[in-house]
Formats: sequence, C-alpha cells, structure tokens
Amino acid sequence: MERSEEAATWNNAPAAIESIIASLGPVVKETWYEVDVTPAVSGDGLLSFRISSTSEDQAQYSSKEGTFSPQLTVVVNPPDTTPPSKPTSLTADAVIGNWVDLNWTSSTDDIGVVGYKILRDGVQIATSSSTSYSDTTVQPDTSYSYYLVAFDASNNDSPQSDIVTVTPQIYTFSPIADTYVSEENPTTNYGASPLRTDGSPIKTSYLRFNVQGVGVVQSAILRIFAETDNSIGFDVRGVSDNTWSESIITYADAPPFGGILGSSGIIIGGNWYNIDVSSSIPPGNGLVSFALTSTSTRATRYSSSNGTNPPQLVVQYTLPPSI
Repeated sequence: MERSEEAATWNNAPAAIESIIASLGPVVKETWYEVDVTPAVSGDGLLSFRISSTSEDQAQYSSKEGTFSPQLTVVVNPPDTTPPSKPTSLTADAVIGNWVDLNWTSSTDDIGVVGYKILRDGVQIATSSSTSYSDTTVQPDTSYSYYLVAFDASNNDSPQSDIVTVTPQIYTFSPIADTYVSEENPTTNYGASPLRTDGSPIKTSYLRFNVQGVGVVQSAILRIFAETDNSIGFDVRGVSDNTWSESIITYADAPPFGGILGSSGIIIGGNWYNIDVSSSIPPGNGLVSFALTSTSTRATRYSSSNGTNPPQLVVQYTLPPSI
C-alpha cells in the first residue's frame, strides 16, 4: 500500500528489500555525497529508497524542503535513430519447383543488426537472423519477387535491398521412344510393347526423351508406372548412345548402358515409382536415354508410351536471367 509523506510513521512504513543497494561511509556536514543506485533503476516509473544506518551517531540530511534537496541523477544513452545499411547481393535460386533459397551479404549498423525482414511480392513472410532463408511455400511455374529490410534492436529499418525475381519451373516430358529387348530372342524387335525387365533371361527396357525449352536444371525425376509386382524392383541406368530406334532395336544391337543412377526397391503393381536422374540431364537440353534393368528373375511389366500411364521425365528448373 502506498504511504503518503504526511501519513507515514514508523509503524506503517513500507518494508524495504533485504539486500543493500549501496553504502555511504563517514559523512561531514554541509557536504554533498553520491551513491550509485543504478541496479534499482530500470526504466520510467515510481521509485523509492530507504536510508538507514547502524551507527549510534545521529545524522541529519537535507530534505526536499531544504536548501539542498536530494537528487536522483539518471544518465541515459541517446535513442538509437541510425538505421542499418542496405542489404546487398541478394540472390534467389529455385532448388526445386516448391523451394527457393535466398542468400545475401550482411548489413552493418552502429550498434548491431538484429535480423532481416523477408518480403515476397511486397508482403513480409518471415524474418531471419542469418544471411540466408529458404522459402518452401512457393508454387512451380509462378514468378516471385523478393527483397529484404535489415532492422536493429531499436526497430530502425534499413533501406530495402534490390529486388530479385525467380520463377520455379516444372516441365514433364513424355518418351519419344521406348521399348524392351530380350536375351531370349536376341534379334527380335518388340516395338510398341509394354516395357519389361527380367534378370533371367535378361530383358532390358530402353527409353529416350527430348529435353527442350528448360533453363538451369535443378532436378529431374524419371517416373515409371509398374503394372506387376516385384520384390527386388528395377534399376535405372544412363545410356550415352541416343541413336537407337524403337522400331529396330534388338538385344543383339542394343546400346550399352552405364552405372546405376537409382533404384526403385520393392514394387507393387498399379503404382508410380520415382527415380532421381538429375545427374543425367545434359546441359543446354537435348536427347537423353535410360535403360531399366533388374537382377530379379521375376519378369516385371511397366506401362510404355502406348499405355494408360506412360513414363514421364519431370524436370524442375529455373529460367536463366536472359529469359
């Protein structure tokens, strides 16, 4: 309860905290003395002190009614009104169709930068205390513009950074050729038949795509629809020779294939299987071929380009600056 100056007595005086804020040594009359009470001052508002002594000698001090009334001198720092510098070197890279990575050079401030406001299409979507941010809420084939604003502890905002624009892209290609070859009939061409794999006798499927019109490739996924089950699944391998013909190719003259790019694992008929073949997409676009192989001795069938669920090559990319 607040006690007024006129009503305060020994009996109703408010209790003081136990810890001593500061102490004053011997005093001489008609002399000013200072004690540091900084720990007790944290901001605006009412503040009270109790002055007491264990000395048996009585001391008398000037009050507010006296010639030399007590003073509480508070030294404060001037308000921080200096904004951070403008963030620079902002870049935006579409990692995949729904992921954009932002990176920039840090701002400077006379006291210190606390963080950065991330704005997309003029609306703040996040803050970051570092010089990078990943936006995973974008959609493919959509253009986005980003800029940054640095801020300090006093909420001073920097000038906005330069604006960067990025368009995550996804393009789905269908095979321009696909068929399979069989060790069992090495000179037979199977043309437009469904695709197949088998480990004994060997059956290998070949697929070719014509990748055109994309920018900087971020990832490429080969999608295969399995029509039958297999407990081992299939492997996808790169084929460097793109001159084979769907209507002519046989086991005897099929082009060689390279190492495994990816594997499906166990497959269940009636489902799509996705294999990452990003490393096989040629820079500057062009033809790309794949082989499907399997070590399983169980023959497995897959939908071809003539089937209900033809294979797909899903390429995610970004547009180069000149586009």
